[in-house]
Amino acid sequence: MSRHHTFLWSGAELVPTESVVAESVVVADSWRVENGRVVALPNHLERFFTGVEPHRRLHESSRQFAQAVLQHLPQTGSWFPRIDLIDTGSQWVFRYQLRPRPTVTDRAVLATARLDPRKHPTTKGPDLEALLAVREEASESGADEAIIVRNGYVCEGAYSTVMAWSPDKRTLYSMGPEEPRIPSVTESLVADIAQSHGVTVLAQRFRPDDLEGLEVWIVSALHGIRHAVSWHSGPNLLAPSGLRDDYQNEWLNRALPWNREAGIAG
Repeated sequence: MSRHHTFLWSGAELVPTESVVAESVVVADSWRVENGRVVALPNHLERFFTGVEPHRRLHESSRQFAQAVLQHLPQTGSWFPRIDLIDTGSQWVFRYQLRPRPTVTDRAVLATARLDPRKHPTTKGPDLEALLAVREEASESGADEAIIVRNGYVCEGAYSTVMAWSPDKRTLYSMGPEEPRIPSVTESLVADIAQSHGVTVLAQRFRPDDLEGLEVWIVSALHGIRHAVSWHSGPNLLAPSGLRDDYQNEWLNRALPWNREAGIAG
């Protein structure tokens, strides 16, 4: 593997670069790689392409860029690569960052974000820096994740999606569609796993206090599923039931190797 871990797309190949300053991020995506296997890689790429779609002149080059990234992904080790379309101030360019996978955990402490900093809530990328800032602010109180509350209702985590179980474990809830948020690849997979076990999956609006006494999960491409063990100055959450471990194993088992030579549909 090259010592370079950041690459720019020239239009024909990935060019290693020491650094590049992004004035803004237009679209981004990332996924977890474990020894050459990825959970739902096509879904992550499709979300990225959807974000690029409004910029029609970049439609074809986004797929060429993604194909080059697939050929570069390592076959061994634990990684958390990121792809994005950035505005450098003088041009828009596709960037690929090969990053070691951060430490993953199975539990998380939550805190309500002081504000909702999102300006593009349905596109992954433009708000990542602002969301990182609110998560870092929450970490000052010992929280692992900041939860965005909009119009009094739970929307999403800064870098995750919120899901909750009914007391009888027959229904798994996602946060209702009334509040705009990024479409979550991991949430969709967890919902699919639940339905395969005969669980009803429903979208419903929740105020933070509505989650009192429920089992709450936050899900993401990095960690998979984390059990929310507490919420600072928020609802009392149900202690881990063991259900998370079963679902996490099923999520991990959906990881597949990618075909470096396979073309990406346009």
